[in-house]
Amino acid sequence: MQSKLELLLQDNNLKEEQVQSILLSVTALRRLSNLNEGLLLLAKIENNQYETTEEISLVAITKKYLRLFDEFLKESNCPSKLLSTVSLR
Repeated sequence: MQSKLELLLQDNNLKEEQVQSILLSVTALRRLSNLNEGLLLLAKIENNQYETTEEISLVAITKKYLRLFDEFLKESNCPSKLLSTVSLR
């Protein structure tokens, strides 16, 4: 359905209000799709379809993402105290 709406948007003969209506439909369709994915995930969790559990290290995950954003954090106005509290090595 989304591809059909996108094809409609490529029509050069559409009026502005028609384009806006199609864009609103595309947005609503995306929201419904996201809602559906969330509901399916909740159903799987509720039906115990995720049998394995594992412990995760929030420290390791945080360090991983801090490494990814290291340059951005240094260039931003991020407080230097925050940067110095976590060792990236």
